[in-house]
Amino acid sequence: MAFDTSTKVCCNGIVQPRFDINTQCCGTTAFDTSTKVCCMGRVQPWYGFNTLCCGTTSYDSSTKTCCSGNLQPRYGINTQCCGTTSYDTSTKRCCNGVVC
Repeated sequence: MAFDTSTKVCCNGIVQPRFDINTQCCGTTAFDTSTKVCCMGRVQPWYGFNTLCCGTTSYDSSTKTCCSGNLQPRYGINTQCCGTTSYDTSTKRCCNGVVC
């Protein structure tokens, strides 16, 4: 299928609108990399340079962390994961996968 590459982009066989020079594909969806991010094939919000993906969800790594695919609170530099839960290493410990 022919299309105008100045206004359209082909994402895995699907013609999508081109936003600007920041247009990229995420699966079959086009997105603007200045406002969005692709997390495992899903377009998600971009939170600035601290943006990371936790599975298919984006998050601000200055306030949250990803523990085994689960978003959890961040406790500053002392944050660690204990299984699927985050904790503050200055006040708690991880005991066999449970915060204690």
